[in-house]
Amino acid sequence: MPTVSETAATKRILIVEDSEGQGFLFKSEFRGVYETVLAIDGETALAHLPPGRAPEFALAIVDLNLPERAGRIPTFDEGIKILSALQELQNKFGKPLIMVMVSAVVGRELRERVGAFTIVCVLEKPFSLTGLRQQVERLLGDDVG
Repeated sequence: MPTVSETAATKRILIVEDSEGQGFLFKSEFRGVYETVLAIDGETALAHLPPGRAPEFALAIVDLNLPERAGRIPTFDEGIKILSALQELQNKFGKPLIMVMVSAVVGRELRERVGAFTIVCVLEKPFSLTGLRQQVERLLGDDVG
């Protein structure tokens, strides 16, 4: 099990994933290392990103294919809305916020649609949880594993 450095323990990760099972797996992979918040739909994710405050997260993992609210049909538009809100907060407050995009479908058209955002990592599902954790540690500059 990774040890917790003081720096890593204070970093927060926003996980936006409509599959609750997958979201809880992501959370468990970071347990004891980073503080995580899980949002299972666009509405919940946006509630964690109030427009008048600097983002409280160091990193966001965003599944692009999301429903607006739980129980609705997922669309890429909702994921793009979340990326847009993250980008606006980053631009407004000048606080770096690392964006990691995950999706089962990562084609040229989708990459073009998200090209305006400062996404530093794109992971195509399926991927390993260990690989995700290593990528996040690398992006946050933490060697905890």
